[in-house]
Amino acid sequence: MSTACIITLQGDNFGATLQAVALNYIVNSYGITTENLDYNDIYRVKQGLTGFQKIKNSIWKNVMVRLIAGEKRKKSFDQFREKYLPLSDKSWNSKEKLMSNPPDYDVYISGSDQIWNPNVNQGDYNYLLAFVPDGKRKISYASSFGKKSLEKHLWNEYKNFLMRYDAIGVRETSGVDIIRTIAGLQAETVLDPTLLLDQNQWRLMSGCANEKEPYILTYYMPGDKKVCKAIASIAKKLSQKTNLHIINLGQREYYRLLPWIDSRVTAGPAEFLNLFLNASYIITNSFHGTAFATNFHKPLCVPINGCLDNQTARHTRIVDYLHLIGLDNAIVTVDRDGQYTQPVFPHNYTKVSQRLCEKRNESLEFLVDAIGL
Repeated sequence: MSTACIITLQGDNFGATLQAVALNYIVNSYGITTENLDYNDIYRVKQGLTGFQKIKNSIWKNVMVRLIAGEKRKKSFDQFREKYLPLSDKSWNSKEKLMSNPPDYDVYISGSDQIWNPNVNQGDYNYLLAFVPDGKRKISYASSFGKKSLEKHLWNEYKNFLMRYDAIGVRETSGVDIIRTIAGLQAETVLDPTLLLDQNQWRLMSGCANEKEPYILTYYMPGDKKVCKAIASIAKKLSQKTNLHIINLGQREYYRLLPWIDSRVTAGPAEFLNLFLNASYIITNSFHGTAFATNFHKPLCVPINGCLDNQTARHTRIVDYLHLIGLDNAIVTVDRDGQYTQPVFPHNYTKVSQRLCEKRNESLEFLVDAIGL
């Protein structure tokens, strides 16, 4: 094998960008010229929105975000991708164009993230390598359905595309069950690509540390108000106890207008890595936030909504991952009244590091075999 392409979701998102960089880095380290497909169907993200939502989304992204955050965030992401994420020379902005004029590589990889979630891909089966001609090697690494089960009316279409793969690696055990159920195929669980790199490899991409004093880092995935309030509450109490400053990531852009909150809404991937590498404590409800915190051996607290079942909860993959590495005590459960269990700090990372190293080696072995090296 001499050339490979990876297809995954694109956007100015920390997790999406860093998992793409990591997988590209690893595949390229095997002596393969690797590129991420410069593909972003401009109609896909709009299909799931109502007319009002489209207008609201457009105003927020094109007017409010630019006014509040300026161009600094976009520039930081662009510079990081230009340095660490090689893109294909050609770009495609619709699924029809990619299907009619596919690029030529030796191996094609469905990358990580929720690219197989029908609510995310909006019926774009290029994320299941529909555009790839027969006879070409097709593999999946850490692709995710983002849910415990797949709607029955989609089974046949997904099965047809999955049957064309030479090897399938998924991020969650639920993905293994879905593939076995709908296609009768074997799949393996592998680590998220960000966990294939150790903290020293990430440090080389993080730039210089800018913080002069120790700090508590919070990283929010907005959506669950109870959990977000718990993150803020835990951070505040920890700050009062330790006298450490709180730095926030992932909050909505308007938080920058609140002078009493240190919200880094303009941060790019390099600053994200730097903040995680040098934090004294990390509190987050993000999967990738959890992944980086554990990879960097940080005291960690992960609030989850205890009122949600496995079908509706978005934290299932976080819980599964923490259980895999033996760090269940990092979980803080938030009840319906917003009360939460007592956080436990610090953690013993000796066994955690060993388990993570074992799973990393297994995941790398899967990738080597899947590519056909």
